[in-house]
Amino acid sequence: MHRHRTHGAAIFEQLQAMRYAGYVNLEYEIDPDDPLPGMKQSFAYMRGVLAGLSTPRRAQS
Repeated sequence: MHRHRTHGAAIFEQLQAMRYAGYVNLEYEIDPDDPLPGMKQSFAYMRGVLAGLSTPRRAQS
């Protein structure tokens, strides 16, 4: 997701507008030999977008 940041925020904003309360998964296939660095960047970006949304989200368990 970190390579598509302009779309990522819009996706989470739409989910919020729909009052979506389910799960969101990250599918990462860019670097199959060493996916961890890119996955970390993607999760960091998603956490930042979620932190910037106006309503509180459910706590992680």
